[in-house]
Amino acid sequence: MFFTPKHVGVDIGSSAVRIVEARKRGAIAELQDYIIAPLPVGAVANGNVLNVDAVALAIQEAMRKSKISGRNVVLSVDSQNVVIRHVKFPKMKEEELAEALKWELDQYIPMPVADAVADFEIVGEEEEDGVIQMDVMLVVAAKKVLQGYVEAVQKAGFKPLAVDIEPLSLVRVLNLKGVNTGGDDLAKHLSHGAVTLLDMGAGSTKLTFFRQGKIMLNRIINVGGYDLTKAVAARLRVNLEQAERVKREYGLRGLDKSMNSYSEAAAALEKDIGEQERQDGQEGLPLSAYEQEVAEELKPKVDEIIAELKRSIAFYKLQYRHEFINRIILVGGASLLKGLPQYLEAQTGIKTVFFNPVDVVHYKTRSRRDNIDRIAPTLTNAIGLAIREVKGR
Repeated sequence: MFFTPKHVGVDIGSSAVRIVEARKRGAIAELQDYIIAPLPVGAVANGNVLNVDAVALAIQEAMRKSKISGRNVVLSVDSQNVVIRHVKFPKMKEEELAEALKWELDQYIPMPVADAVADFEIVGEEEEDGVIQMDVMLVVAAKKVLQGYVEAVQKAGFKPLAVDIEPLSLVRVLNLKGVNTGGDDLAKHLSHGAVTLLDMGAGSTKLTFFRQGKIMLNRIINVGGYDLTKAVAARLRVNLEQAERVKREYGLRGLDKSMNSYSEAAAALEKDIGEQERQDGQEGLPLSAYEQEVAEELKPKVDEIIAELKRSIAFYKLQYRHEFINRIILVGGASLLKGLPQYLEAQTGIKTVFFNPVDVVHYKTRSRRDNIDRIAPTLTNAIGLAIREVKGR
């Protein structure tokens, strides 16, 4: 059985750093351990590490509580600070292509070459007018941005082996053996069709269009889970922690008046918030009113994401001869919104599925099993980083 080396994946987000130790055994991923390090407000913003020392300290403090032993890490840079281009070159050796790109890089990037770090991957070949052309995916990031990520993990005691981009890391997990959501073989759709990956994080939502496994379009929407939570907190006049719980429990259920059942968890939420309101001199609202109020407050923010999604789909179809999008795949912690897949599907007409890596990633530590079931969607990128094969060029 083929084993990849055990690496540590480090996913630096706007509100937390997610650290995962994992390896691949054949086509199966094994999660050894994980830890989440909350970040101070403002340490990371808009995909930039603004306070290297604060991020490094948060990682160090979290690592003391984990059993993660590895120090060789693969990290990702936020895709809003990455430029992805597909360019064509006549077929040549990889070494020759690397040399050619040194001289032609300035044609493809919106920044001075001296300020950029670039890498490439040959993703396919096709014949045009009797000449074999290579399809080259060019990935470029600003040196200054990349430096912040690398310095943070180095100060925390890690050795960076490679820097990846989020879409490729996420797809690495989606392609694991056994990924099947609601009867969908997602790996098949990714490799043979056109799909949209909707990665909803705390600070933003990333849209990536894949065609036959290749990244074709990448967009950033400046609406994330934190925006949704703040909207609920303002509407119900509760703190952010309560608003997060309400958002997770009710989601968009209130848009469907037929969904009237409520669980023990929902009852506990209603009691907690009712007590808060009584302390503030307000009358408690019945659960049905909470459902509707939460949905009404979430809907405009979700609709912002959907509006950009529709515009991007229209642009993609125009670029690629009206090609049909087979699936929308939801990933990321902020996508854990009840009713979201159904609402997206109704608004776009495209089959929408939610992906949770716990369905395909093996994790044997029983004492933390319940917790990993709950938070696994937030770890998808870090898992993908940890199981990446690291090759030198």
